Amino acid sequence: MKKERRLFGKGLMTLMILFFYLPIIFMIVFSFNESKSLTNFTGFSLKWYTHMLESNDMVSSLYTTFSVAIIATIVSTIIGTITAIGLSKSRKVVREIVTQVNDLPLMNPEIVTAIGLMLLFITFQIEKGYITMLLAHIAFCIPYVMLSVMPKIKSLDPNLADAAMDLGATPWQALTKVMVPQIMPGIISGALIAFTMSFDDFIISYFVTGRGVKNLSIMVYTMSKRVNPSINAISTLVVVLITIVLLIVNVLPMIRNSKKEKAEKQPVQKSRRKGSLLALLLVVVVAGASFFGLQHMQNGAGKFKGQTLHVYNWGEYTGQEVIPMFEKQTGAKVVMENFESNEQMYIKVANGDSYDVIVPSDYMIERLISEDLLQKLDKSKLNCMDLLSDGVKGLPYDPNNDYSVPYKGDIYLYDSERDSFMMALKALGYSMNTKNENELQEAYEWLVQCVETMEPEIVTDEIIDNMA
Repeated sequence: MKKERRLFGKGLMTLMILFFYLPIIFMIVFSFNESKSLTNFTGFSLKWYTHMLESNDMVSSLYTTFSVAIIATIVSTIIGTITAIGLSKSRKVVREIVTQVNDLPLMNPEIVTAIGLMLLFITFQIEKGYITMLLAHIAFCIPYVMLSVMPKIKSLDPNLADAAMDLGATPWQALTKVMVPQIMPGIISGALIAFTMSFDDFIISYFVTGRGVKNLSIMVYTMSKRVNPSINAISTLVVVLITIVLLIVNVLPMIRNSKKEKAEKQPVQKSRRKGSLLALLLVVVVAGASFFGLQHMQNGAGKFKGQTLHVYNWGEYTGQEVIPMFEKQTGAKVVMENFESNEQMYIKVANGDSYDVIVPSDYMIERLISEDLLQKLDKSKLNCMDLLSDGVKGLPYDPNNDYSVPYKGDIYLYDSERDSFMMALKALGYSMNTKNENELQEAYEWLVQCVETMEPEIVTDEIIDNMA
């Protein structure tokens, strides 16, 4: 019976390990796939790693993710540790009040914290970007550090610091050489939790950032409808970096400990753990900064050099080569932010975020105009109006095209009889559920005319890739 239980336990553990690690292995394998397919491996290739390094968005988001996580971890660990030690020497009433305040962000829904921080920055007219993201991450990491450190402090003898000072230590020495070493496991645990929370955060980061600053979570979210295989490459890179950190933190000290007495080796082990971890993280930041700088140095030297174009667009509307080609041709830098719905875009614009170009839908353009959130176009600088069909100009939401210009592109028809006939019947003013043979014949002729006169691309689900 016991043997059967052990076998069942091992089998269950094996299934759990497979459940957690198979998706990671799958992602790593398909990061080397030659095609865009996420289900069919067509051949080995490093093309997606090349695309990743050539993508300013991906490299800068990787740099932002690591730099914010590292700085937020260091600052929140210092503040959280000092606060926890201070509370241990405070009156009970003060300690209980601060503890309740510290627990509130942990219990609060993350979306509420995100909106609260966003409104705070808006109220004090702080321009959202890297600094606001960093401040927000520090704020929500501090409670986790305190939560990890305070139990360790409670387990200490309350007279420990006084005893150290009675023996001749200064208050600073009592803190750094007596108390901190005793609570170091709690500090390290708090720092690791803070780093993980910061690295993984999306909701708070999304609401407090701006001016094109985004971390990996935001970048992946904006591409959620059409996953770029380069995401597999950058995710694999992150997995490799984390694996290296784990090896340095765990394996090397174990090898060293096998050579000497554990009692003699333990202090060195801790210092080397921290030193190795810090050194590796600094290497990551420097590498990210180097890539980030390299991308910016590759901008062209056109007549708009030094200028920045801020664009707010749908997450799947821009091909990989569009922005690099535009920057090379004009010399300007493009800061692209993405949204997944008109309402999502409206929240940011209505709360003071400004952009040079936004791409909303018709009803949202009308709302933005009515709320005076759009600036009128300087038509003397537009040379595209004569190239557009009259059918897409002067639409009801902007009759004079004072605020908006439709964009011109190729024509696509969806390769589905049902959808195409519904479109044709709607265009002709008939019911999409009609059974009238004459109306169906007229719709058929309408579709034939479309194909013969406009030469559209007839596609299925690959329409988005074709458009890009």
